[in-house]
Amino acid sequence: MDTDEFITKSSSSSSSKLHFPLPPPPPSFPDSFSEYDEDDRDIFYDDDDNDDEVDDIFSDDDLKKFNHNYKKNQKHTRTLSQYAQQQHQHQHSRSLSTPSIIPSFNSQRPLIPSINYDNHNEYKQRTIISSKKLASFFGDKPPIDICVKEIEKEGLKAMLHSKIPLCYFLYSLLEEYSCENLFFFLEVEQYESFDFVNSTQQYMTAQHIFDTYLTRNSQFEVNIDDKVRKSVIASIKSQRDPIHCFDEAKRAIFVLLEVSFARFIRSPTAELMKQEIGIYC
Repeated sequence: MDTDEFITKSSSSSSSKLHFPLPPPPPSFPDSFSEYDEDDRDIFYDDDDNDDEVDDIFSDDDLKKFNHNYKKNQKHTRTLSQYAQQQHQHQHSRSLSTPSIIPSFNSQRPLIPSINYDNHNEYKQRTIISSKKLASFFGDKPPIDICVKEIEKEGLKAMLHSKIPLCYFLYSLLEEYSCENLFFFLEVEQYESFDFVNSTQQYMTAQHIFDTYLTRNSQFEVNIDDKVRKSVIASIKSQRDPIHCFDEAKRAIFVLLEVSFARFIRSPTAELMKQEIGIYC
């Protein structure tokens, strides 16, 4: 066959790009050779004397081998693509609040309040009073911290008011993908104790906390019951008691933090904390 007869010019563009018709079977062979670079394409239309060489370039065995490898690579590519897609869907659907070992709340499972939550508030008041006494004595706010010994005795409520030990607890929460629980709890604590200029500033701050932690699919969404979420929404909208609008959500997150703290206190991270900062800080 003459070389000029099986080379056809593309009619879809004004360029002189060359397209080649389908080669002999197998039918799964690519439609064109445009994927090859110019040096490889030159062998197909060098001159008439090389027609025999062109016929010898791809034998039937070569074409079968190429087709086999092509199908194999396509199958392998689809497998990797499917695996990557499954991994992406798994990462997207996984709750950032708690892995499978951490409890969550749903409409079928009622919220069980923690008996230690009220103790936490009492401990908080004692800490504030102690800090004020020290400040009045020294004339400035002293850089005090909660020691590990007291944390082991008092539990989570002492840990939440510490500074350096709290960093070790945060590290543990980061490892189990539940750091947003601590962030939410501490931010609500600051919200409740902050002196706002006016009600508008307080409302905007409450809205920011809700958007950050309680909105669905937010970056730091916490794992709480829909009933609790609706209660917070109603409380924010009513503005009757804005300081305590997050109380129910805070109680729910305190339960999750207790579970994480119980795991942390027996972990190697807690032992490292004792070694690095000491029992009595």
